[in-house]
Amino acid sequence: MGRVCCCTGIPPKEFPFKYGKDKEKHLAYLKQLKEKIEFAIKKYGARHFISGLDSGTDLDFAAKVDLFKDTYKITSEYAIASYDYDYQMSREDVLRFGIFLKNADKLHFVSDTYTEEYFIDLYRYMIDSSNTVIVVANGINNSKTQFIIEYAKSQGKRIEIIDLSSLN
Repeated sequence: MGRVCCCTGIPPKEFPFKYGKDKEKHLAYLKQLKEKIEFAIKKYGARHFISGLDSGTDLDFAAKVDLFKDTYKITSEYAIASYDYDYQMSREDVLRFGIFLKNADKLHFVSDTYTEEYFIDLYRYMIDSSNTVIVVANGINNSKTQFIIEYAKSQGKRIEIIDLSSLN
């Protein structure tokens, strides 16, 4: 397996500050995300990056990866829910989504049709395909975050956590 890094995390409504509105905290979070990506590149030799491309963490991760594409000769992959998944995104996120799809080096559809297990299948795909997993969390108390961390540990993956609760 090549040196692959994925990232997943919380949607805007679960951020401990008003996502996109509290500029100081939002910029601090984006700085941490950028630093984790660059750390994965320099420390672990990551060259391929996978995002679920949903609102919040996933789109932010894709944007930061794009910043490094030319400098480090890295590639991006987007793991998409299914052909019929209804991403409930803002107009701005829909535009960002389209740009990332256009610039993707690889697309992976987790399923032909949406199922309730989609997110578990998505996280497993991303983690199974990666050496390093970046997790953006608001504390580690919710079941999604716990599942991601526990599954990544069980698969022997490196885990880098950005805990946004420290920004409060």
